[in-house]
Amino acid sequence: MLMFAVHETLKTACRMITTERERLKRAIEQDSLVPSHSSGAAYVQSLKQALAEVSSLSHTLAVM
Repeated sequence: MLMFAVHETLKTACRMITTERERLKRAIEQDSLVPSHSSGAAYVQSLKQALAEVSSLSHTLAVM
């Protein structure tokens, strides 16, 4: 049961990273038209948080 929960959480984290990657791609495309430093920083921070969550979950899974 625990492994199923971890698996579902990892799938969710993967979807989050994929979504953030797509948002970042769109932001980069838009920034090439109108540069904005703050929007890029927000996306980078969001990606860092998602990666930290995946890392934490991977560690939890490895401990099992």
